[in-house]
Amino acid sequence: MAGSSDDQEDQPPSLQMQAIIREIKKSLRDELEPIHDRLERLEGSQTNNTDETHAENGSDQTPNQRYCERCVTCKKAKSKVQPHGTYLPLPIPDSPWTDISIDFVLGLPRTRNGRDSVFFVVERFSKMALFIPCHKTDDVVNVANMFFMDIVRLHGIPRSIVSDRDVKFLRHFWKTLWCKLGTKLMFSTTCHPQTDGQTEVVHRVLSTLLRPIIKKNIKTWEDCLPHVEFAYNHAVHSATKMSP
Repeated sequence: MAGSSDDQEDQPPSLQMQAIIREIKKSLRDELEPIHDRLERLEGSQTNNTDETHAENGSDQTPNQRYCERCVTCKKAKSKVQPHGTYLPLPIPDSPWTDISIDFVLGLPRTRNGRDSVFFVVERFSKMALFIPCHKTDDVVNVANMFFMDIVRLHGIPRSIVSDRDVKFLRHFWKTLWCKLGTKLMFSTTCHPQTDGQTEVVHRVLSTLLRPIIKKNIKTWEDCLPHVEFAYNHAVHSATKMSP
């Protein structure tokens, strides 16, 4: 009487291949679940695993994508707002920390340190981003001090700075300061914020990363900011195919 191994050998190649693919998908899912659910376990939430009968065939999604599609936390965190127009990339610099872009994330809950905004800097060569907590009421002098303490001190004076037309960046002090240092200031227009697409994407990604972490503890975002920055800068960027 032939054993089960003989029965598997008699199967058509297509059936054997499907069995192998199922085993690979199962192993991938087993590896993904503890990584993906680590945050949920820490926060006390649960992941919805009910749609286990998702179509395995005829789908272009990877197992990782299908798993995240069933995750309630992912669906709540990811923004549904569509970008206003096509994001346009700026010219790629030839060296790191010579050309950067800056912007603010405003209107966050006030933390115990009184901070309610994030000043972030994007290095356009390596795509690295730095997130600096600040106050919405900080004037241009405070912004300049933050910039010199966290950016210039470590990376030197940039060749160009791209920003929107925030009132802080249009002040005479800001323009005169960078003019004397030889840095070129470039501004995106109000009606076309997609001109600096990279900065707009980082703005959206930062909000998406903070949303599932803080959840109901909305005033703890400042404590989570270093971890968010670490996660962002260690993720593989779609443009460079490597992490910053």
